[in-house]
Amino acid sequence: MKKACALVFAAAIAVIGIRAVAQSPDGGRAAGGRGRAQTPIVYPKPDASAVRSKSGQWKVSDDWATLPAGLKVETPAPGPPWGVVSAATSDAKGVIYVLRREEIPILAFEKGKLIKQFGQGLYKWPHGIRVDRAGYLWTIDGEDNIVYKMDLS
Repeated sequence: MKKACALVFAAAIAVIGIRAVAQSPDGGRAAGGRGRAQTPIVYPKPDASAVRSKSGQWKVSDDWATLPAGLKVETPAPGPPWGVVSAATSDAKGVIYVLRREEIPILAFEKGKLIKQFGQGLYKWPHGIRVDRAGYLWTIDGEDNIVYKMDLS
């Protein structure tokens, strides 16, 4: 019985030690672990959108979509033309959905052209957006703690 308890205790200590090394900021290299490769991560500029090129690499594109001239934006000038964008996603057909904290919160784009805008009066604080495998659009109101499921058909 004592040997079994000692083995369980030793296994638990080993697992905790492995987790501590794996979760350390240097990936365990200081403790002798292999850790992760030190490759720098390059992100696009925060004020530009990124699109994937034919080579599979990401490139910056400031003009991937056009907004209609009459689209109301609550953000005071000289704010961004999109207003406050909290999230974006795309569906299997390539339609891009943008969730904004504006009067018209959801904008849908196909090949850069606005095809649909909806969601007025639905949110207090639009926060998240996602399209699932079945094609349903899921959004989150961060203030009311409500998750909405929308049929896009």
